[in-house]
Amino acid sequence: SHNGVLDLALCLKVPGLTVFAPSSAREVGAMLDTALELDGPAAIRFPKGPSPDAGPHEVGRGLRARCVRRGTGEVCVLAVGRMLAGPLVHRLSPVGLLIGSAAISAVGLFWLSAASTPAGAFGAATVFAVGIMYFWPTMLGVTSERFPAGGALLLAIVGGAGMLSVSLILPVMGRIYDAQGPATALRYVVILPVILIAIFGAIWLYDRARGGYKVVKLAPEQHPEGGMSEAARTR
Repeated sequence: SHNGVLDLALCLKVPGLTVFAPSSAREVGAMLDTALELDGPAAIRFPKGPSPDAGPHEVGRGLRARCVRRGTGEVCVLAVGRMLAGPLVHRLSPVGLLIGSAAISAVGLFWLSAASTPAGAFGAATVFAVGIMYFWPTMLGVTSERFPAGGALLLAIVGGAGMLSVSLILPVMGRIYDAQGPATALRYVVILPVILIAIFGAIWLYDRARGGYKVVKLAPEQHPEGGMSEAARTR
């Protein structure tokens, strides 16, 4: 899941890069042949899970994509929401973006618990997806900017805490689901983003009282004589 977002950010920085996105296992081989024939760099994106099979007539050729279904003239615009994170962070501050993400997530979860039609469930899931898409990168960004001395170890701890919370909450959701149904289970989970709103809101108020969000920078270690230590010079 994360690879499908992070690799886009890396690929977009490579000049002249051709990106292939196969939709079947057979297309991987065809795209690899085409990539090897190109003069410039190429990247092939494929999911981690099982891939569907496709016949020879269902595989694209060269740089021409396979037509799955003819459209009716309507335009479908697809985008990765995290590409818009930069302008939002500069406008709202990282902590402000976390507050907004938690609020939108709570709305999406509550709406999903009350959805009674496929369209309503799809709309609620979309709102929830918009809410959570900035959580992971923004949390890591705030951790690295506010606690730079923690380094990779602290980032790993934050990531591990997120995985641990998922492993703890899913059995609880399962028990509520079995006893009271899916709608009640989702309403209980709404409590979690509400708690995050309170926590991030307190951090935002604290930052505001100190003049706004500030990035903590590591200062070089100083010797009594005024020079930098050997460790600081080699960083």
